[in-house]
Amino acid sequence: MAMNDPILKALELPGGARFYKCALQVNPFEYLQRHQKQTKFVKEEDYNSAIIDECKRNGIEVIAVTDHYRVKSGQKLIKAAREAGIYGFPGFEAFTKDGVHFLCLFDPGELERMFQASGRIQYGLKPVPGSSLDNLDRRRLKDYLGRVLGSSYPSDENAAEWERLLLNMDLLIKSDDLVTVTIDGMLLFGKNPKRFIPQSGIRAIAYPGDHPDYATRADQDLKGAMTPLFSQDGAILEPSLLESSLVEQALDFIKRNTEVTAHLEGGARRVDRPSYPEEVLREVIVNSLVHRDYSIAGTDISLNIFADRLEVRSPGPLPNTVTVDGLKVGLRYARNQTLVNVMRDYRYVDFRGMGIRQKVIPGMFAHNGTEPDFIADERSFTVRLWKENQSR
Repeated sequence: MAMNDPILKALELPGGARFYKCALQVNPFEYLQRHQKQTKFVKEEDYNSAIIDECKRNGIEVIAVTDHYRVKSGQKLIKAAREAGIYGFPGFEAFTKDGVHFLCLFDPGELERMFQASGRIQYGLKPVPGSSLDNLDRRRLKDYLGRVLGSSYPSDENAAEWERLLLNMDLLIKSDDLVTVTIDGMLLFGKNPKRFIPQSGIRAIAYPGDHPDYATRADQDLKGAMTPLFSQDGAILEPSLLESSLVEQALDFIKRNTEVTAHLEGGARRVDRPSYPEEVLREVIVNSLVHRDYSIAGTDISLNIFADRLEVRSPGPLPNTVTVDGLKVGLRYARNQTLVNVMRDYRYVDFRGMGIRQKVIPGMFAHNGTEPDFIADERSFTVRLWKENQSR
């Protein structure tokens, strides 16, 4: 057996548990200032650097940054720790009237989702690591600015003006003199969003029966920018579609994998009837794209077509205070406001923000007398459309 054989390498690893040296009560700089603790540091950056250096000197691999009933004060120290290869838990310190102290630590991803659900942070404004202006599709940006908004835009050679414009639009973000694309910018106008945000697509599957099965009629990963690209030839009165958005890709998949029936209207004119009305499908697909929780990695939006129904499942629960009953009566919400704003400019989104009440529910009833199912749990939100009225 060769010395570089992977089995030999695996056998060299220690067996049993892996132990980490941790410091689970590290106070942030703001704590020292607020409680007037004696310290030689004047700037938070210097304090954070000293903490990181001390951790490295002592072989500490994990820290928990805790303050009295505060979490936000430790964010910069946690960021500095992670950049240095040290895992940082956010948390806070609580104490009882008897003087007993508790440390409450959070899973970092879950805490971020809590803040996002409460509206305290916007995940879409976070930077996409390793990205730059070059990763945005300039053609789509010019189509959006010129054709959709009717405004001017810089020349291709003027990168500085493009940066300034897109920073103001929250499609780029600047941090520590580094300009990167935001999550929203990449989703809307990225050349290859899936490369940077793996959970940005739609997994579309058509099954032959009424239940999920290994056997499928069609199985496709839909990927690309959320916005379409139209021709920019000024001589063309009606611009033609050059590249589809995720919305058009999903609608095309549904069209190819559902039936169209025909009947005679008035005894003479043939009328084709799709399995599901396009206006309803468009609303459901767009809602799934603009309202899903993009902080949940590893899972795309699911589009499943069965013999008797169609389901669209969006990762992430409904935001705080939003309920299914509220959506049915027209409650408006936006988890990702920039996505909603831009897709509204393209007229994908209802200007009143009441698509479920005004389009989905009445559209299905008018089409075949069915009522859609809206299923919300702690992991996802699903819209189910029925092909036929089950009570008939």
